[in-house]
Amino acid sequence: MPPSVQKPRRLLNHWIGKNVAQIFNLLYRRIAFCESCDTPTVVRRSYGQPSATRRYSRVQLCATTRRAAGRRSNVWLLVFWLGSLLAVEAASESFTTTPVSLAGKWRFALDRADAGITAQWFSRDLAYSIQLPGVLQSQGYGDEISVSTPWVLSLYDKLWYLREDYQAYTNDGAVKVPFVCQPPRHYLGVAWYQRDVEIPADWKERGVKLFLERPRWETRVWLDNQLIGTNNSLCAPHEFDLGTIPPGKHRVSVRVDNRMIMPYRLDAHAVSDSLNSTWNGIAGRLELQAYDRVSIQRLRLQPDLDRKGVEVTLAIRNATGKAVAAPLVMLQVVPQNFGGNAFRPVQQTATLEPGDSTLTLFFPLPDNFERWSEFNPKVYNLRATIGGEGFHSELADTFGMREIKTEGQDFLLNGRKIYLRGTHHGGDFPLTGHPPRMSITGRKSSAPARPGD
Repeated sequence: MPPSVQKPRRLLNHWIGKNVAQIFNLLYRRIAFCESCDTPTVVRRSYGQPSATRRYSRVQLCATTRRAAGRRSNVWLLVFWLGSLLAVEAASESFTTTPVSLAGKWRFALDRADAGITAQWFSRDLAYSIQLPGVLQSQGYGDEISVSTPWVLSLYDKLWYLREDYQAYTNDGAVKVPFVCQPPRHYLGVAWYQRDVEIPADWKERGVKLFLERPRWETRVWLDNQLIGTNNSLCAPHEFDLGTIPPGKHRVSVRVDNRMIMPYRLDAHAVSDSLNSTWNGIAGRLELQAYDRVSIQRLRLQPDLDRKGVEVTLAIRNATGKAVAAPLVMLQVVPQNFGGNAFRPVQQTATLEPGDSTLTLFFPLPDNFERWSEFNPKVYNLRATIGGEGFHSELADTFGMREIKTEGQDFLLNGRKIYLRGTHHGGDFPLTGHPPRMSITGRKSSAPARPGD
């Protein structure tokens, strides 16, 4: 089909699918939910979602509802069939939004002299290999533990190896230190991780992000030969906006530096060997994420008990360079971990200015909403959607309806006095030496040799 026909058809299908699906859902819900008996009847998801995230609803009709619906079954069957066809047809024309996982084998090299940037290692293939998500120390890279290992900590006996009772544990290749959860190897410095990625053809007009859930510590990213940026957070994912990328094969290079990037105290738990926090690698999810040039970047939810609802702030990015109309700005809320019906959506229109902007809306809840506490841990799921010509973006998050405040020297949760107790965690992964989100097994790299050893 020629491009001049594809785009109008895609927009028409998008409009039909979204509107028919929403009308159909409202009618559908009238049959599905019956208040005259206790039979649980829940519709969890809407048909008006992108194909990658859609979950088709299952409807359970109680006896009362079945009798009431029997006389209209043929009409509803026709509506169901028509709505499903149009929604599926619209979805078949949409872009794929499934992230591309980058877990697996990566090319790798240690950079002991920190010469990789000057030598432009990002412009050539690295010689060794490693598994990500993972840690280099657990895959045979780095230095063997010795009596001179440069531990990142201060609260220990630095001359422990001179004591008579530890002499048996100071021999090369068999060192056992008495003051830390000993890692298989130790390394402080720069390491490079690299792999080729394939950008799907239907991402050519979309922005692409590189998402690294838990690197340690400082990361610097190149796409092909272009420096994208740097991140040194220890408590949040590292995300890099790669912009619009031509479909096809590209090289991603990530330089990870686990030296003391900032002047923290050496025994601080996030950076110290005392809690195995000097590893070098990337843990958790590694993936490429596509987004429309007009998209929701972040979602902030602020429950408000007095107003009986939740304030929603959307951080929106418009990379088109011009103001665009968003005829669809919608909020949907459903119970997340308990039974109940979806609430009536909040919907409006907006004009989105170029660049980054925020949009604040309020979602009112019914008077009998559930209040969150440790004894009633019920939460809601909120999905925000914006859509217009050539773009559609969704983002979801959960929230509990609660209010925390102080009264004198007391903490109050929903008006009730509470007591908070802190628990100290230290050395919580002594068997593996890896953070709990680490999805690795300590397998040794298949590399023929260790660079720099």
